[in-house]
Amino acid sequence: TRPAASSQPTQPTRPAASSQPAQPSGGRPAKSYQTGSVVEVESPSVSPRTQGIHFTKYAGSKWNVKQIQSHHLAAVASRMLELLDETWDQVDKSGHFLQFPWNKTNKGSLLELIEPLCIGLKEILKSQEYPVIDVNSPVCVLGDIHGRFDDLKFFINQIYTGETQQLSRAYSMNVLGKAKRVAKNFVLLNDNGEFEVAGINDVPDAMSKSSAHLNLLRAKSTYDFVDDSMKTDSLLFLGDFVDRGFASLEVVLYVMAMKVISPEKIHMLRGNHETEEINQLYGFKLQCTSLFGDEEGKRVWWMINRVFDDLPLAALLDGKMFCAHGGIPRLNSAGRDDRLEILQDEEIWRRFRDSPNQSAMLEAPEFERYAQIFEDLLWADPADDVFEGELDKDGFGRSMRGCSVMYGSKAVESFLEANGMDLIMRAHQMKSCGFNVAKSGKVITVFSSSHYNKSGADNYAGVAYVTPTTIRGVTRV
Repeated sequence: TRPAASSQPTQPTRPAASSQPAQPSGGRPAKSYQTGSVVEVESPSVSPRTQGIHFTKYAGSKWNVKQIQSHHLAAVASRMLELLDETWDQVDKSGHFLQFPWNKTNKGSLLELIEPLCIGLKEILKSQEYPVIDVNSPVCVLGDIHGRFDDLKFFINQIYTGETQQLSRAYSMNVLGKAKRVAKNFVLLNDNGEFEVAGINDVPDAMSKSSAHLNLLRAKSTYDFVDDSMKTDSLLFLGDFVDRGFASLEVVLYVMAMKVISPEKIHMLRGNHETEEINQLYGFKLQCTSLFGDEEGKRVWWMINRVFDDLPLAALLDGKMFCAHGGIPRLNSAGRDDRLEILQDEEIWRRFRDSPNQSAMLEAPEFERYAQIFEDLLWADPADDVFEGELDKDGFGRSMRGCSVMYGSKAVESFLEANGMDLIMRAHQMKSCGFNVAKSGKVITVFSSSHYNKSGADNYAGVAYVTPTTIRGVTRV
């Protein structure tokens, strides 16, 4: 008898791909380019790479090319962060489900910044690696945030040392003043999923982050989390910024602005909710239209989804850890392992990224294998131990989500051994402590959204702090 499914909140079943909103007629998008630390926007004349932006889609846009030209992108991003921080400071933080108190004035300021931010970030993303990026430690890895701005800010305040924390001396001093008081809110995780309030769990150097002995120490850590030894200026987001929570727009805009200011240190991967067919159903589109009205709201939602089109699909951390939102793709229909070969075909993937209609390309017969890998990177899950016996000879089986696959121990070991990697780090599933180790220490799941799904579920948000010799699971409680 097939065991009952896990009781954790069910992720949405992926509906059939729908066509992307029709592209606007007339007028090419603005082309931006980077000069030092500032990205400037010039006349929209020649860049074929930006033809899919078309941010003049909706009538009544408050931004024309001349206006965008007059704004330096770094200044736009800095102002976006300041505006979000200033408005966040006004939030009553006594409850679990926190919303921004936008008024007519600051809402108008927010709207003015979104379009140039999107245009500039698209150009930055198009200049970087795709579909797989290289990331070096030390780095803090964050999983699904799902519109929980309080969880995002908590970890940024405690871990991040990059440029966004230097915007305002007063703001930085405020953060430092709070740090000592929240240090106790980190827990020591054990290999059986139990935890003690203590500090940071350490995986010793001798164990390496590759081995099956990735057990979390039971002895209490001596680390104080505000110590500089636990800080980094590099963040890797594994996707699912939006939907579910009440602040999807603010979360994604904050991370986008951080990426603009530190493009080589802030890394954003695409999750299954960074697709239109999903985020029009699970809250992001509704938040945009509720805040800005139907016309402007749809325009904002559409523009940010065009940024999502350019997000990379996977990362290789320290050359040894494979990172993706869902995990590893299945083998091809002949049972041959062509996955790295397919992922290294940058020409085809860049054609997909720059397509004005990615949904249609995913349905094209000649793109079938690429579409399969795209789906698995965003949707696949490690199989629960009780399902290992139901997997095929290669260690894969049908996913209970209704799309993609689940992968077992054999699939994990084969993938890692064939590609000279140590382990897989992914997100995509709620974990009660925000951090989970599975498959003999070779699959780590990070989930950075607490009280998931607005249901009051008593789960915590977690991150992984990775150095060349250690992985530390950190949970906010």
